[in-house]
Amino acid sequence: MLIAFAPACVDSYPNGGYDGLFILLLTSNSFRIESTSPANNATDVAVNSKIRISFNDTVNTASLSYNSLAGTCGGSIQLSNDNFANCHGLSLNTSNNPLIEFTPNGLLAANTGYKLYIDSSVSGTDGSVLGSATTVSFVTGNAIDTTPPADVTGMAATPQASGAIQLNWTNPVDVDFSATKVLRVNGATCTTNPNDGTATVVYNGPVNSALDSATTHGQQYCYTAFAYDTSTNYAPGGVTGQATATANDSTAPGVSSVSPSGGTANVATNQTVQVQFSEAMNNGTFSLDTSDGACTGSVQLREGPAFTMCKGITISTGDNITYTFTPASPANMKDSTEYRLYVQAGVQDAAGNGIAGAPVIQSPGFTTGDFTAPTISSVTSTTANGTYGIGSVVNVQVTFNENIAVAGGTPYITLETGASDVSASFTSVTGGNTMNFSFTVAAGHVSSDLDYVTNPINLNGATIQDGAGNNADLLSIPAPGAAGSLSQNKNLVIDGIAPTIQNITSSSANNTYTVGQVITIQIVYSEPITVNTVGGTPTLTLETGATDAVVNYTTVSGGNTVEFNYTVGAGHSSADLDYKDTSSLQLNSGTISDGANNAAVITLPYAPGAGVVGNGSLSVNKNIVVDGTTVTSKLPDTGQTVCYWDNVGTWTPDPTCSAGTYLPGNATYPYGQDAHYSDTPAAFSLAPSNGNTTVTEATSGLTYENGAGTSGVVDAPTAATYCSGLGTAALTWRLPTTRELIMHYDLNASNPALNTSVNFFNGAGASTFIWTADASGLVGGEQFNIANNYPRIQDDPIASAGRQARCVTGPAYPAPSYTTQNSGADYMVFDATSNLTWTKCSINAGGTVLDAGGGTCTLPMPATHDMNWKTALQVCENLSYGTHGDWRLPNFRELLSIVEWTNGPPALINTTEFPATAGGPAGIYWTSTTYAASPNNAQIFNFGTGRAYAIIDGSKNNLRFTRCVRTGAP
Repeated sequence: MLIAFAPACVDSYPNGGYDGLFILLLTSNSFRIESTSPANNATDVAVNSKIRISFNDTVNTASLSYNSLAGTCGGSIQLSNDNFANCHGLSLNTSNNPLIEFTPNGLLAANTGYKLYIDSSVSGTDGSVLGSATTVSFVTGNAIDTTPPADVTGMAATPQASGAIQLNWTNPVDVDFSATKVLRVNGATCTTNPNDGTATVVYNGPVNSALDSATTHGQQYCYTAFAYDTSTNYAPGGVTGQATATANDSTAPGVSSVSPSGGTANVATNQTVQVQFSEAMNNGTFSLDTSDGACTGSVQLREGPAFTMCKGITISTGDNITYTFTPASPANMKDSTEYRLYVQAGVQDAAGNGIAGAPVIQSPGFTTGDFTAPTISSVTSTTANGTYGIGSVVNVQVTFNENIAVAGGTPYITLETGASDVSASFTSVTGGNTMNFSFTVAAGHVSSDLDYVTNPINLNGATIQDGAGNNADLLSIPAPGAAGSLSQNKNLVIDGIAPTIQNITSSSANNTYTVGQVITIQIVYSEPITVNTVGGTPTLTLETGATDAVVNYTTVSGGNTVEFNYTVGAGHSSADLDYKDTSSLQLNSGTISDGANNAAVITLPYAPGAGVVGNGSLSVNKNIVVDGTTVTSKLPDTGQTVCYWDNVGTWTPDPTCSAGTYLPGNATYPYGQDAHYSDTPAAFSLAPSNGNTTVTEATSGLTYENGAGTSGVVDAPTAATYCSGLGTAALTWRLPTTRELIMHYDLNASNPALNTSVNFFNGAGASTFIWTADASGLVGGEQFNIANNYPRIQDDPIASAGRQARCVTGPAYPAPSYTTQNSGADYMVFDATSNLTWTKCSINAGGTVLDAGGGTCTLPMPATHDMNWKTALQVCENLSYGTHGDWRLPNFRELLSIVEWTNGPPALINTTEFPATAGGPAGIYWTSTTYAASPNNAQIFNFGTGRAYAIIDGSKNNLRFTRCVRTGAP
């Protein structure tokens, strides 16, 4: 029960420090100081003042020790003006216990600061101690106080049911007021003398009420209240009150009402609780839980929903019937919580009667309202982590700590998206507490990790409230980048920048390109891009004369470069290749986009011929000449100019090829022989070289030794050493590859198959074998070599000493450069090195290319060879495949151009480009070239053994396999 409180100095053992608050309410069964006189921090205290300490219960006087004479400080009560080095002498008066009075020995020093120390060992008669020491500070004035305080007012004496008489009055407000003495006399005449020895002291203390229980039923009493100050100056008058004691009260008190009443809703969280009892109560029986926690008090304010814990409360009363309880520690009750008042059996009336029906429980209790604004707990997105480009819809979710409703407008949240921030509009509330916003990425929006701006939510005329009508606290949103923010919960990259074209160039060298040669055109974008050809294939239109070339997209290189492989076509021409115009790049329902799926700009930024190197059109960056006026193979012609006709089984030379006589399918004069087709003739030239001569073939660009090479027969390593050490005309010599060595043979001749005119290779032996640099991939430890007679190709152990070397110099002849292309279901392989296009699959005697679909060559090869030489000529001549009708049987040099000499089994060929090519000993394929020394035989090649034995395997009546070829790109 809170009776009274006053500011005071609280300290441990005296140390001269001033500590502020003196006394605070404790529960009524705790021994404590009620007040002191002079009060803490009092000033202008009279020098003749007495020291009075009012306790809440009777003091054990044995615990009071003090200096009776001035001197060194000691004892439980000390009065000092020098920080307790020396103390003032005191005398003790306990006649009004629990009001303890000390009279200083002599006057106090004027205008001096004093401290009163009350030790924690001071105890009550029940054995309880103060528990902590107290120090009170005051300052004296310079006069003796002879002026009394004002009188008390409003003295009232009220009989109680218990027979006691309740006394209430109002104390004066004088600064030096110390206490009030209440005297009682029997009868109707009150005493006017505060020191009347015939009267009974009922109360002597600082408070404004007392209960006189020492009464006799039916006796009339007259009470006089005298106020006095610190110098014991009594007020001049006395305020009286009269009452007659009643009989003892045995009726239990009850709780008449509680406010707020049970069932009341939306109660304020700082609302006081008022309890009215049926009669006056004994304040001393009230104990409270003054802080939140366990329930121990006699009056409890329990907190739902379990009602096992209590809300801290303080108490005040006016008439001992109606009590007001105020929430404390902290001051407010919780939102939306039911509270119930419990009155326990320990609460009594003035007669000591316990509360009726204890414990009295308010059920139902009252419920506080919701007065707390909803706050934002986190911001996230249902959009998956990733990169989002122009046109993408991104969702943002703002989650509150309670359910909310949005009304009256459309709020938006502002997101940080670079130079132009975006406002994501509110769409809905889900889950009761989550606001959904969305926006569409537009051009220019950029963010490496999407987040919002500071204070991002704009109500835009709307309200965001909880069910109680509390407006949401929009400033509670986590700061951008902080825990709970959008960027911390998600990784959303916003890319509203479309890829742009920076440059148009070519990876192909500056040069002149002819029919069938491939030029790679490159369009360089500002960022990595992806080309999708599901809907269609992008194309680039090039300015190539009368007919513009429309080139299909090929691939993406370096992440940001779109490549188009342009194959020079017949009739194409350009002195400095460029695209047609700025709209030459077309998507054709395909797409070019960046990682955020932003559609790339396809308008070329430079007109043809405009810009600078590195940022310009194709012709600015490159000097590429296109000459498509002549379609020829890049292989030198075999040299065969003689045709052969079937003279009843004997093939007879026809040097003039009898124009008009040879036709496809003619059994006697079959068309399609080597002599019917001519490429660039082999162009040999002699040049001196350190006393020797060399022979250069212009088409291939290779230069050979003119002589027989090594003076004797040697093994392969010796031949290689010989070439590397050959010093002629400061050239670098090497052993030729099989592909390079075969270039210098003349297949119109035999024994040897060399052009020996004008001293070209004059004196070369017909049966001489020449080492090549190619190790056999079919047989370990063997290396290919060629005999001059057929020419005959075979592989032999590298240690074989029966071979010679003919060295070569110049740029290495390039390996095939294949591109598989198709026209519908017809699959072809183009070799840019030779400018030849091949059927991807072999062909059977019925003229069917052996492909079940998709260029896989899955139709089975014939179990054995299936066509003779004349049939092979006819099948290729009559073939219509890939929109082309100019197919033919390849000549010997053409067929050997696709041989991969170092491959392993089953066949010496690129099996990716040419799957299901016949291998093994039976892997023999026809050529259109006749063996000049034996016209009944044709040149053949065995892909399974790597051998070319025209005289053994080349009878034109034999059955062999076939693959067709044509000159130029598909």
